[in-house]
Amino acid sequence: MSPARNRPVLWWAGLGAAVIAFQAYVYIAWISSSEFKPTPTGPDPVPQLEKVIAWILQPSLALVALTALIWVIRGCRRAGAVTLDAKLLIAGYCQLWLDPIGSLIRPEFFFNSYYVNFGSWIGHIPGALTPNGHLLADLPLLELPVYGSLIFICVAGCSLMRAVRRRRPQTSNLALILCAWVGVALFLMVFEEVLVLRTGAAVWLSPVSWLTIFYGSRFQMSLVPDPIFWSGLMVAMISLRFFATDRGAPRSDAGLQDIAVQPRIKTALSTLAVVGVVSAAMLCASVLAIGASLYSTTPRNLPSYLRDGICGKGTRFECPNPGVPIQTPRP
Repeated sequence: MSPARNRPVLWWAGLGAAVIAFQAYVYIAWISSSEFKPTPTGPDPVPQLEKVIAWILQPSLALVALTALIWVIRGCRRAGAVTLDAKLLIAGYCQLWLDPIGSLIRPEFFFNSYYVNFGSWIGHIPGALTPNGHLLADLPLLELPVYGSLIFICVAGCSLMRAVRRRRPQTSNLALILCAWVGVALFLMVFEEVLVLRTGAAVWLSPVSWLTIFYGSRFQMSLVPDPIFWSGLMVAMISLRFFATDRGAPRSDAGLQDIAVQPRIKTALSTLAVVGVVSAAMLCASVLAIGASLYSTTPRNLPSYLRDGICGKGTRFECPNPGVPIQTPRP
């Protein structure tokens, strides 16, 4: 009897399949429930400028995501196969369900409920404790395009790593990954501050004052979780692309060549494995984000359309602040 061969691709593909199945359950439970409806803006009026920005920002980001999709499809047609970029695009979309996970126990951020929204699925994730969590106004016309555009960040990150390697050939792989991490973190800081916070699309609750820019204002930009933790997701995607084999196969395909199945099944296993690796990075970032949310500070005087009816005036719950205990839904 020949010894069993190590096939990591099957483990990664199993994780990818489990993640897809679980998020399908969460989405179906949410969409079929009475909680699948828009979160109202509340009594405070939404400034006209923020309304105008909302209707510029949403289609603009959607156009970027559409461009990414067309670019990936063209790459697949040229290659005559499902490319690694296509697998990364799919993996990026598969992380959307974890986007609000930082608010699983207590709020980590709020979205502007004036934007197109149908509430949130977070209450259907096992372990959710945040009161009124279903009212978190997840924004499909912002979040879907963002996750669908991560492939462009992968391309930019790989270009950065290649540039560093050309300039300093002795640079280690770990140093290259750290360079990409810093680059992505800086990009996220600018993107979040300019296109998310300053536009009024969202507000971050900060866990640590000395790791926060503009602390105490509604424009505060916390370095955790997004620039530091969430960058790990994109660095994982960049690394899969940069360290792929000469044939464009990601390292998560290890052992795939030893599996005697049809090419289509190999493609499916490879895609699921990429989803598994990227999901593992996102799950790690999510755990850290949940931990950071336990120490959140809410900016003062947030209008109702930025509190989503979750806490503060007009609700039975206090917004997260030092000294405010973790609150749970009570009858």
